[in-house]
Amino acid sequence: MWECADALRQIEDKQYRKNLQLEGYTTILCYGAAFLGKTCLIKSA
Repeated sequence: MWECADALRQIEDKQYRKNLQLEGYTTILCYGAAFLGKTCLIKSA
């Protein structure tokens, strides 16, 4: 599960949301994903 949090932190650190906001998007959903074999865990923020 920590990998999901790391993915969400990376979205914040690299300011991906800010770039989308500058393009005019108002609703932005962020998801962090972690994979282990055929198992996937998704976390949203």
